[in-house]
Amino acid sequence: LLDSIIKNLIGLSLTDITWFMAILFLFVYVVFAFIIVRQVNLLIRTLGTALSPWMKIIAWLHFIASIIILLFAIMMA
Repeated sequence: LLDSIIKNLIGLSLTDITWFMAILFLFVYVVFAFIIVRQVNLLIRTLGTALSPWMKIIAWLHFIASIIILLFAIMMA
């Protein structure tokens, strides 16, 4: 019932709206992951420690993983 009402109002099904919101959320998460990379680099410049290279690697891996997940979600849509 709700799906048919939404489809009549805006021409999209509830599934389409859900996919769009998921892709939008993942895009925002990629931006968040990029901000984490920037913050880690700033932290390393301010407080360099022996773990600095590992923190930088983990931040970049997190960013790359978020991009891959976004691309997979776009391909599945």
